[in-house]
Amino acid sequence: MFLSLDIKEAGYSLYTKMIDNPFFSIVPVKKELSDSVWFRFKKVLTIPAVIFIGSVTVLTSIFSLIY
Repeated sequence: MFLSLDIKEAGYSLYTKMIDNPFFSIVPVKKELSDSVWFRFKKVLTIPAVIFIGSVTVLTSIFSLIY
């Protein structure tokens, strides 16, 4: 049984929850800037994850060849 998780939807869901938070009713958010900020937020979420997974993959491949 596989759990289907769409990373784009999960990240966008988190982003929309943050925008809908009452904190942002005090700090105004321009809706027209929302999409451009979403792309930057998506990079902040995905780039470290890709680097981490890539590093783990390379390290485990090296260790499996050595041992």
